[in-house]
Amino acid sequence: MKKEEIMVNSRHKRTVNESPSLDKVGFCEDGYSDVVEAKNKKFYIGVRFHPESLYKIDDNMNKIFEYFIETCRTYNKRGK
Repeated sequence: MKKEEIMVNSRHKRTVNESPSLDKVGFCEDGYSDVVEAKNKKFYIGVRFHPESLYKIDDNMNKIFEYFIETCRTYNKRGK
């Protein structure tokens, strides 16, 4: 999203402590990671919030879904 701040609706208390294959890239005010990603994959993110509940009121959430759909289309065209 390339944003410093986004609206989230965190409902979960679990968090990723350490994982060598995941990068913590987004944090909430309590310091826990709200977003992780695997940079060695074309599309691999994990979020601790619910973008499907926010997409109607925050266009940033749509970017997650739009990028996922575009990645799937590109991947499917290559036949892999």
